[in-house]
Amino acid sequence: MEPDANARAQLLLTANLEIGLHEQTRLQPEIREALDAAYVTQDALGRRILDALLPRGTRARRAVPDPLAAAALHRIGTRIEGHGAELARGVITRSLMVLSLPGRILYLGAHLADPFPEALRAITDQDLEALIGHFEPAVPTDDCGARDWSALTQRMHYILHLFRSWHERPELASAPFTAAQLTSIRAGAIPTGDL
Repeated sequence: MEPDANARAQLLLTANLEIGLHEQTRLQPEIREALDAAYVTQDALGRRILDALLPRGTRARRAVPDPLAAAALHRIGTRIEGHGAELARGVITRSLMVLSLPGRILYLGAHLADPFPEALRAITDQDLEALIGHFEPAVPTDDCGARDWSALTQRMHYILHLFRSWHERPELASAPFTAAQLTSIRAGAIPTGDL
């Protein structure tokens, strides 16, 4: 075991971040798919635009072959879909993505201003410094909040600040449920109170 408290804290943070990166990388397709579920695809959007401009059964619709119209509208739909997807992911990240911790709810799209503990203020471990360098902007900003939670680098930037600032918080080691909540869970009910 590492006898130096600062070195030990940095080794633990490195390990936690590497595990976090592995999990976030493994879950990347599912996270992206979940955040992209809020909007329609470019093909569906193209069909909706075609139906709005040239309603089915009209003379104008019959005059324009569907494959030709679909190809033209697919291009338009692709551009609109790209902007719509980006907008939807941003709104979801800012408004819905939260993390409940003991006594606190964190918005993952907002900056986490908590200070780093003394042991993790000055980084001396080269592996940790390199890992931080992958996710911390070259000029550190005062905003680690993710704009788009589906972007791995944005998620890891937030997670880096979360793990580093909460590294020594004793409430993280507290029991996750009260005795009454455990009783509810065992009975198959959703417990009340903070979860």
